[in-house]
Amino acid sequence: MKLPIVSEIIILVVLFIGLAFLFDVHGKGTTYTFIITHGIALIIALFLSKIIYTVIHK
Repeated sequence: MKLPIVSEIIILVVLFIGLAFLFDVHGKGTTYTFIITHGIALIIALFLSKIIYTVIHK
């Protein structure tokens, strides 16, 4: 039963990278804003990956 966990991690990573790029101010922000935006991106990616995972594996 390790495959579902792997696919969930893949979904999470893809979403996180996508959202991080979306929130990133193209390198104009400081380290502080970088941490905040990527923190927000990670939280949203966690929620979305759970939703997508449950929809796929119904």
